Amino acid sequence: MKVYRIIKRLMNEERGLAVVLVSLAMTALIGAVALVTDFGLVALNKNRLANAADAAALAGVQELPEYPANAESVARNYALQNGLNDQQVVIKLVPNLPTSQFVGVQVTASKTVDYIMAKALGFTSVDLQAKATARVMPITSVYGAAPLFIPDTQPLVFGQQYTLRSKDSDFGPGNFGALDFPDSSGAKDFQYYLANGYDGIIKVSYEIDTLTGVKKQKTIDGITARISKCEHGCTYDNFQPDCPRVIKLPVVHYDKLNGHKPVTVVGFAAFLVDDVRDSGSIDITGRFVKTLAEGEGSLEQTDYGLRTAKLVE
Repeated sequence: MKVYRIIKRLMNEERGLAVVLVSLAMTALIGAVALVTDFGLVALNKNRLANAADAAALAGVQELPEYPANAESVARNYALQNGLNDQQVVIKLVPNLPTSQFVGVQVTASKTVDYIMAKALGFTSVDLQAKATARVMPITSVYGAAPLFIPDTQPLVFGQQYTLRSKDSDFGPGNFGALDFPDSSGAKDFQYYLANGYDGIIKVSYEIDTLTGVKKQKTIDGITARISKCEHGCTYDNFQPDCPRVIKLPVVHYDKLNGHKPVTVVGFAAFLVDDVRDSGSIDITGRFVKTLAEGEGSLEQTDYGLRTAKLVE
């Protein structure tokens, strides 16, 4: 009888121990499931929040510096389109000190995420926040530039019709505002680069030789090819930034041109070409526009209308 009681007591103790072990195992299991489920949920929402803030900042900054009110409105609309509401978004315009001109958009997006499994452990929710700041700045490097230039003394009135590459008296003997890009074959590649843009990068401070001679037919064919590629009927008031008719022009500095000479790139402009014709000289008509392109940029760079937008935070 004594042995029986001892065995029975041990069995009861083992059952109690098993209950304790199962309880501990269940707690650990719930914790692990909560960690995996809710960690993934938080990570997903944090990523979406960051993407929404980035997209809103980049969209809004494209309206600067000319239209700050539009910049805030566009940024907010993009944030709302990405699943946020007005209470979850704070938008701030960033000035370019010491001037009062706005050159940046800062978007702060917030969201409360409710836990699913972690509630069993006493955790209810977590507050998430993402911040993005985008700046617009004059561009300092360009891919796809046209082999034409304008001097840095050229006044730019945006929207006014201009004529490019008119006659050598505008530049110097033998020059008609054309460039001989690095590693190009001179006149052979000139028409191709006019039609498609240079297949390399041109930066501020580069010295590039001028391309002398009129190259009438190559100019007409190259510019005509650009015009024919426009699919949206672009106008000065309504154009696509990537329209082939938007030509990226190096702005250059030189003291005097006489024949094949180097000029120094000091910036970049954008020219919406309308027409090309032979009027004795080659006339490329169009208007200078303000638009964005991919490339490096700097707030210290002179603004000739071609800009880039970057996330800086």
